[in-house]
Amino acid sequence: MLVSVQARHLVLAVGCAPNGGREGAANSPSGGGQPTGSMVSVRVSGMPDDTDAVLLALAVPTMQQRVPVSVWLLPTGAGAGTLGVACPVPTTRPLDPAQLLAVGRATLTELDARYAGLTDAGKAQAGRLHTGFSRQRLVAANGLLIGAAAGLANPFTGETLGYAVHSARLAAAAIGTHPDDPAAARRHYVQRAAARFLGRFEIARHATRRHHLTWRVLSAAADSDQPFFAKTRRAVLLPSGVTGAVAAGADLDPVDASFAMPFLLACDEVLVRTVQTTWPFLAQLATSDGTLGGQQLRPALLFLAGLTASTRVPPSRRATTAAAVELAMLGALAFLWQPGARPSGRGIDWAQTATVLSGDFLLAQASRLIAESAPEVSWAFADWLADLTHLRARGRGPEVALDVYGSLFEFPARIGTYLGGGVASTVRAMQEFGNRYGRAFLHTEDVLAVRGEPTRLDTTWAAMRSGGFTAVPAQVGGVHVSESTLRDDPGLRAAVLARARAAGRREAAAAAAAADLTDETARRLATHSLAALTSPLRHESGTSGT
Repeated sequence: MLVSVQARHLVLAVGCAPNGGREGAANSPSGGGQPTGSMVSVRVSGMPDDTDAVLLALAVPTMQQRVPVSVWLLPTGAGAGTLGVACPVPTTRPLDPAQLLAVGRATLTELDARYAGLTDAGKAQAGRLHTGFSRQRLVAANGLLIGAAAGLANPFTGETLGYAVHSARLAAAAIGTHPDDPAAARRHYVQRAAARFLGRFEIARHATRRHHLTWRVLSAAADSDQPFFAKTRRAVLLPSGVTGAVAAGADLDPVDASFAMPFLLACDEVLVRTVQTTWPFLAQLATSDGTLGGQQLRPALLFLAGLTASTRVPPSRRATTAAAVELAMLGALAFLWQPGARPSGRGIDWAQTATVLSGDFLLAQASRLIAESAPEVSWAFADWLADLTHLRARGRGPEVALDVYGSLFEFPARIGTYLGGGVASTVRAMQEFGNRYGRAFLHTEDVLAVRGEPTRLDTTWAAMRSGGFTAVPAQVGGVHVSESTLRDDPGLRAAVLARARAAGRREAAAAAAAADLTDETARRLATHSLAALTSPLRHESGTSGT
């Protein structure tokens, strides 16, 4: 039955078309398009009682199963939930839904034998997956496309809900801004959605189609809290989007944000262009929100503050140098944190392999960009990497960890000031600011990790301790500090937190004093970034546990 609807605005959220449907039809309201994968979901019962969060698993391609498959299990209460399985890569024909569900069940059972007891509680729903987001798709549609209708599906996991909510909010904002002008609302929505999502899906589709290594890395490091792997998982699997360039996370005022955002966006463009062809998943990691400091705090912002301390309008070519520094810091994260123990049995240690290959690649690309964009600082760049290596070779302990993080963050601040033509005293001031900033960063990581809260590097205190990257001493008040003692001794935990907060505040105060710059914009960029970084130090309470 045809229904005529009179409406000023039309928002389309049709999701994926069912198998046999007309998802490629030219008259499809969403503009059609070829499907890029298959997915199936079914209601299940018999879930373990302790399944209280969404479970995501990846089935790595094998000789028998030649395509990657992602599996998720969403608990809905009382032992019930939804099992979903997606194959995000194109196949010559739609995959058998029963086959996909069988792979999903086998993958979950391998993780935990209790999931072998899952039973269907409804009819399976299968469809074709679209990850073909493009600006042209939005322009050609007969309304505002959101979620899966716009091709906004994660090419690795098939997840669409996060993108649907985000794009729906953009559509609502566009309609609210232009309630009486559908054409203007569409232009507004297309501009905002393209700025937010364009580029992310091309990178990820390329990775799923051509780089099964990504899947092997994610699977091999699924339980690792090493920051490089933790951030890889978040960048590839979660709908955080490209552009960590929105400077609002650093609590910048509108004037400073409008000044900083074009520079940071230019850095993102360089980052993606540099690594997306060879290592697509690293492009996801390099440009996802909060990559190197959480809350969208970026080394490029310190570089920009130093640059601005002497040059009011930074030359656009300096964005390439800032991007090189960020790539180098990603490479440093891969190498500075030691990988976990090698898995038992024969075969390739994919986690270690990925560390070496990706770390070498990132440092090589960073070196190339430095040589092309700012050859006059190539020597300083090489000395910085040598200094990091020397510091890490000193062993373990709080002072080593503090020195490493101080060195990590002083370089972008120092080299940006030098390239801006700053006098020696200003270069030294920004170097001191960056060093103190890095040390405050580590103390803040300790506070968050001991509280059991998400850290800026997506790691845990247990991982920080095992990797030798914590400023917490081995003993506090004569008591040995470990995961178990922090968990079982509230007094020790409170003492560790008080000590870390106090140390972090001292470093933050020293950094703020060093950032007493003549240029007001540079001073605000530096101090607002520092304030956002150390905000957890100003809150005494936190969640329990470690």
